[in-house]
Amino acid sequence: SPPVRRFQILVSLMLSSQTKDEVTAAAIGRLQAAHAGGLTPQAIADFEEAELAEVLKPVGFYRQKAKHLIQTARLILSEHGGDLPGDLGGLVALPGVGPKMAHLCMRAAWGICTGIGVDTHVHRLANRLRWVRN
Repeated sequence: SPPVRRFQILVSLMLSSQTKDEVTAAAIGRLQAAHAGGLTPQAIADFEEAELAEVLKPVGFYRQKAKHLIQTARLILSEHGGDLPGDLGGLVALPGVGPKMAHLCMRAAWGICTGIGVDTHVHRLANRLRWVRN
């Protein structure tokens, strides 16, 4: 369903930070297989933090990401009717989601361009090339 697809996009983005694509893809596969209903907000909310951390290994910062994923899934279920918030502010309010991730999620999950997600390296280059000053 569209809400589950959007949640899966957010989970993928949350896991991808500081993690190679192959490791992220493998972790998503393990998450989908870990629950009979697949990778849904309810499935993540039902995990114990230590159990989810084991499923996520060797994702970078897997313990912290397990904590954030469970908190986020529970908030999505309790405050957003099982779907992601459809605005940048709502996404950034979720644990473990920053502006870059929120911009990427808005585009991938909702088809709305709210900004451009860039990393530190792009920011430094833009400053060095004097495209921006900040």
